[in-house]
Amino acid sequence: MKSKKYFLLFGITFVFLLLSYTILFLPTESKTTIPNEQRVQSLQTNKNEFKEPLELHPTNENSYSNSDEIKVEKKVFITFDDGPSTITPPILELLKKHNVPASFFVVGKNMEENPEIVQRAYNEGHMILTHSYTHDYSIYTSLESFYDDFSKAEEVYHEVLNKEPPNLFRFPGGSSNHSSFAYGGKQLMPKLTRDIKKKGYTYIDWNVSSGDAGPHANDGVSMEESIVEYSEDNNLVVLLFHDTPNNNTTAEILPNIISYYKNQGYQFRSFRDVTESELNKMKHLQIANKIIEHK
Repeated sequence: MKSKKYFLLFGITFVFLLLSYTILFLPTESKTTIPNEQRVQSLQTNKNEFKEPLELHPTNENSYSNSDEIKVEKKVFITFDDGPSTITPPILELLKKHNVPASFFVVGKNMEENPEIVQRAYNEGHMILTHSYTHDYSIYTSLESFYDDFSKAEEVYHEVLNKEPPNLFRFPGGSSNHSSFAYGGKQLMPKLTRDIKKKGYTYIDWNVSSGDAGPHANDGVSMEESIVEYSEDNNLVVLLFHDTPNNNTTAEILPNIISYYKNQGYQFRSFRDVTESELNKMKHLQIANKIIEHK
């Protein structure tokens, strides 16, 4: 009887030990582990799946969506030709009052006569660019005569501002002028524009004119109407004024023109910090480096 008790106790103990061993030491599906190398590789794989940013969607009615109209930036470059002169200081005062930058395409001999005005314009944040030395259309007799005048304009620029002249400039009369026909013929400007581009220069024309060098130079109302008319469909405007001695009307209408562009949402720019993108757009619009062909 006593031996049976010992045998039963031994059997229970054996079964208990066997069950404990099974639970503690034999692997089960729920306790499967991943070696460290495999774990790292798995994390890297998961990370690579999210290289592209997540697409965000509007969460309310006021949020912007791709179906909304894209707003195009509107920019205006106000430019003045043929100065400096006695009318330039009042123009500078107006620009300063309205906090608007401008670009002045100056004539070399006028620059020599009024160096303090040129220096003031530059110091106040405006851009100074060359516009020939004499502004005499006889410079268009040949390429040589043009470059003689052009070189002198650049020398004066360096003397007055103590800076290297930029590679941006404006032809007297613009790149498509007909005044050159009487001197170098119809093929002079096509040759000259091709040649000067090869030398690394960019010439700037305009797509909106104030008309202050024409028959309505003293008619402020007509000038304003013309500027508004030709600006309406342009998101990039290069506006032409002239700061010559008799152009008092130009100074008189300037505040109205500035107000017009401000009200229309234009950003005021100058060639002092013009961007490559802006220049490329000007070239596309044939405002800069216009292709000239005369039959």
